Amino acid sequence: MGVKNRSPWGRRTWYAAASAAVSCGVIGWLLTVVSPGAIARAVRDASVPGLLAYAAASLLSTAFRNERYLVLMRGSGSAPPIGRGDMFLVTLVRNLFSDLLPARIGSTVYIVLLRARFGCPVGVGTSVWAVAFVLDMVVMVPLMAVGIWAVGGSRLGIPPAVLVPIAAGFFMAVAALLWALPGLMRGAGRIVRGYFPIRGRRDAVADALARTAAAMEEIRHGGVFWRALGLSLAVRILKYGCISFLVYAVLNPIDPAVHTLRAIGFWPVLVGASLAELSASTPLSGIGGFGAYEGVWAGAFRLLGYPRDLALLSGISAHLITQLFAWSLGAAAILLLVAPVRRRALAAPRAAEGKRVEG
Repeated sequence: MGVKNRSPWGRRTWYAAASAAVSCGVIGWLLTVVSPGAIARAVRDASVPGLLAYAAASLLSTAFRNERYLVLMRGSGSAPPIGRGDMFLVTLVRNLFSDLLPARIGSTVYIVLLRARFGCPVGVGTSVWAVAFVLDMVVMVPLMAVGIWAVGGSRLGIPPAVLVPIAAGFFMAVAALLWALPGLMRGAGRIVRGYFPIRGRRDAVADALARTAAAMEEIRHGGVFWRALGLSLAVRILKYGCISFLVYAVLNPIDPAVHTLRAIGFWPVLVGASLAELSASTPLSGIGGFGAYEGVWAGAFRLLGYPRDLALLSGISAHLITQLFAWSLGAAAILLLVAPVRRRALAAPRAAEGKRVEG
């Protein structure tokens, strides 16, 4: 009987190593153009009013995202087992892991947290996450189309005659995906029942998919779709608005007469930052998105007319500040969620509910 030679490196280890290699390789190349000292000075000398405007807009964006989660949860037919304040903490933790892990898989941590901490059914959490994700894509298609049109599509190599049909096609495809999600989930459940590799878990996974599909249909028919879509639009506008403030905070001290908030603009930042975020959503984007994000940001901002050094400096400095901000808030939210006082406060209503059921 032969013994198979197995690599001591598992698939996850190779994945982490590849992500780290992407981060180190791209950042190493970028630092040959912009020195660490220049980055440190840009962060240290950043405009305080610009940073405060960034922080305020970022928190407001998170508040709208939080409200969207609650609206979708109510629309799923399930009364939210969580208050607005606790949900805001969960959203901050979601933001932390979404930025920290590649391919945005960290955003799914909120499903686990809602289940483990507040008893929210997995089907409800998964459906809310999936619908929110698709709603983000729905609103981003027209925003990107307007942004490319506003900055001049030819500067990015996309003439208007090509832009309009492409944007319309993507929008219809995403809208169709949103409509078809419940059916796709049920189809996935049927596939799982027949082919899932772990037989003992087939029914459990298939049932979870069926519950998720049912919750999605409740959301679709629960009268909350347009409100959730409006909140998604507000989230995205505020998100790129706060990044505009951040680019201003980094570049304005370098030349206050040139790098004004009006000169930086909203639409150019939306186009450049959204392309960088798209790169950070790929599986090999790098740890915390560092590497691919800065590289794509620099390329996009170069096409938008920025000198190479400022394109790189703005991307690295802005990404560093956003990560520090999100990580700090997320870490504080985790500490609050696991605080003994909050654990007792959460346990009391559950114990009271258990007594009412027994009575």
